Amino acid sequence: MGTALITNGLSPKSLVCARSLGKHGIYVIVCDCKRFAPTFFSKYCREYFLYPDPEKYPGGFVDTILSFLKRKKVDVILPMNSVETLLICKHKDKLSKYVKVPFVNYEKVMLVHDKKSLSEIITNLDIKAPTTHYIKNIQDLFEKMHKISYPAVIKLRKSTGSRGIWYVNSKQELLITYRKVIKNCSLSSEEYPIIQEYISGTGAGVSMLFDRGKMKAKFSHLRLREYPISGGASTLRISIQEEKMEQLARKLMETIGWHGVVMVEFKLTKDGTPILIEVNPRIWGSINEAVASGVDFPFLLYQLAFEREIPEVLDYKIGLKTRFIFNDIRAILKLILSFKTSSIQLKNIFTLFSKNLKCDVLSLEDPVPFLIYFFWAIKELLNPNR
Repeated sequence: MGTALITNGLSPKSLVCARSLGKHGIYVIVCDCKRFAPTFFSKYCREYFLYPDPEKYPGGFVDTILSFLKRKKVDVILPMNSVETLLICKHKDKLSKYVKVPFVNYEKVMLVHDKKSLSEIITNLDIKAPTTHYIKNIQDLFEKMHKISYPAVIKLRKSTGSRGIWYVNSKQELLITYRKVIKNCSLSSEEYPIIQEYISGTGAGVSMLFDRGKMKAKFSHLRLREYPISGGASTLRISIQEEKMEQLARKLMETIGWHGVVMVEFKLTKDGTPILIEVNPRIWGSINEAVASGVDFPFLLYQLAFEREIPEVLDYKIGLKTRFIFNDIRAILKLILSFKTSSIQLKNIFTLFSKNLKCDVLSLEDPVPFLIYFFWAIKELLNPNR
């Protein structure tokens, strides 16, 4: 039927995408900078190759991808993580000579990836977001300290997920952590992190696929557990429908004129008010929740690359749960040891296996990747500071 190139074979979402496309008869090639990437061992992975670490060697990553595309006919490329997505969108013109890239251009990606520009967009859209402070320099930080409430969240302007987030509980901790982040990340004054109020609530997300500004598919989920438990990637989720949140997400992305996939993340407060947290302009970590519930985003995105008429997919199974078992077990242990387990979380701890619960990586028809993830889990357990 065609050929797809998937990056970051170490990531569980690359395995989900490989299985999705492979089941539709697509020839799947996977690449990563690690030799022992689990998706390499999937029965749906027909070929694989290595590239330089895109974070350390972005130029080498792009050159390696280009070199492979010049030698091998590939129809569609699907980057997985933020760093790869940004690089591929940045070099889209160069790559598009050899492969279809079903994503918007780099400038539009940065509109939502950069938290400052995102906040400017939502100002006129009646979308609620955490109170945000932009810091010009350390003196400016001192002057704004009295306006900041605690706990507070320090965020890198150009990051997604749990990476680039620090939680602080006092002025002193804020000052120490903020300076440390600037130093460790080698940030210029134009890149200084933002400081946001901490929003208490339940994490939720609206995932969508757009065809040149028109929404063709949507899916919503609720986060039941995360790792790290202070606020990280979801490890247990459930499919839901939440009309108000979905309308806000759709309005935001239609305003931008989006093309491709996107996941808009919210916090739902106790009264159900959706507070926008961030936008993931890429394939997201909990994508198996959507696929298992009936919204096959990887295959829809593959079809979008050929500018085919995409069927609308707006209905899906509600109440289905999925989990990334290895990090979910770590989250459960942390919750128990920290005595922070709520009644809802306690109920979910004892619902480890059911017909309505699917695993991101475990598959009886494709078992080997699960064993490789088990190897990585043991390795990390023995060397947690690697």
